[in-house]
Amino acid sequence: MVAECHSTGPDGKTITLKGSHPEPGGGQMSHRAIWTLIDADHQTFDMYGSHHGQKETKMMEITYTRSK
Repeated sequence: MVAECHSTGPDGKTITLKGSHPEPGGGQMSHRAIWTLIDADHQTFDMYGSHHGQKETKMMEITYTRSK
C-alpha cells in the first residue's frame, strides 16, 4: 500500500507529492516528487527517496519540452 499526500505551491506552479511504501526486504521507503510547471512549454519532474531512514537522495529528474 502506498500512502500519498500532496500540496500545491502558492504560485500554483509547483505540486509536491509525498508518500511511503513497504520495501520487499522489510522497512519503509519514503518518497517525494516535485512537479514544476515552468511555462506553457516546459515542465520538470524530480523524484527523491530514502531507504530505511537513510538520507534522502534524488532518484530521477525529467525535463519536458513541448514540441512545436
